[in-house]
Amino acid sequence: MIPFKSLAILPWRMAFPHKMKIHISNQQQIDSYKYAVKIVEIGKAYKRFNETKEQQIQRWYLGKLGEIVFFNLLAKNDIHVDYSELFKFEADEYDFIMPNQDLKIDVKTCKPFDRYLLVPEEQTNNKAEIDIYVAAIVDEKNSIGFIDGYIWKNNLIKNSDPAVSKNMPEGRCYNSKLCDLKNINKLFAYWYF
Repeated sequence: MIPFKSLAILPWRMAFPHKMKIHISNQQQIDSYKYAVKIVEIGKAYKRFNETKEQQIQRWYLGKLGEIVFFNLLAKNDIHVDYSELFKFEADEYDFIMPNQDLKIDVKTCKPFDRYLLVPEEQTNNKAEIDIYVAAIVDEKNSIGFIDGYIWKNNLIKNSDPAVSKNMPEGRCYNSKLCDLKNINKLFAYWYF
């Protein structure tokens, strides 16, 4: 086992060898960037932290790449979702719906070596009723990512650490350690049933 402090000096792909790497195609990157530009230009992007337009575009672009990683993992597991649905210009109410019980999924994108899944408290009040949060790790420079796991919204809120929330530059956030998330394969087992 690699000591945690040593992980910081390894490329993230080597630090997490047990995770399935998911490739992001060039076309998916282009589609995601176009979406991010458009959503910011038409004023449907949430503005945070006094972001510039370029920072907003980058944040939405990374978020969309996280959704693409989840989409690609669904496809690898023979779960079919219409690709064009990912690029509707809605106010990002939810990202995916599990057809069996109409459970709404929101994909949250993390950067390599983030330790927490973060959901701004204002989003849980302003957005459509989300049931499940999925954490996607994205390495945009290498066009890959992986899914770290998922958590039910009620568990996220109930088990969130107020001390972590208080210290986040993003503002007050519900949070969960990425290492505490459930294995994504458990979610796939119930996708259609």
